[in-house]
Amino acid sequence: MIYCQNCGNQCADHTRFCPVCGAPLQISTSQQPNGVYYYQQPVQEDKPETALCVLSFFFWIVGVVLYAVNVSTKPVSARAYLKWGLISVAVNVGLSLLVMLIPLLLAVSSA
Repeated sequence: MIYCQNCGNQCADHTRFCPVCGAPLQISTSQQPNGVYYYQQPVQEDKPETALCVLSFFFWIVGVVLYAVNVSTKPVSARAYLKWGLISVAVNVGLSLLVMLIPLLLAVSSA
C-alpha cells in the first residue's frame, strides 16, 4: 500500500492517481518492477576549441572544413568554426576594399 502525499489517503499499489484527491502517486523505487533498467547514453561535451576557432579566423577554409567534419557529431562546435571562418572572410573583404579605396580617395582629393 502507498500513501498519497497530497491528502494522506492509503491507496492500492497498482494505482497511479489518488482516488480521493486525484493527485499523481509516486511509486518508490522498492515498488518498481525488478529487471527494468534505464540506460542513459553519456553526453559528449560539445564545446568549441579556442585554438581551432583562432585557426578558423586566420584561415577561413579551415573553418569551412572543420564545419563539414563536425556538423553531425558536434553541431555547436561546427557552427563556431564556420562562424569564425565567415568573420575572417568579412574582415578580409573589408580590409581589401579599404586598401583599394584609400588610393582612390587620395587621388580624388588631390585633384
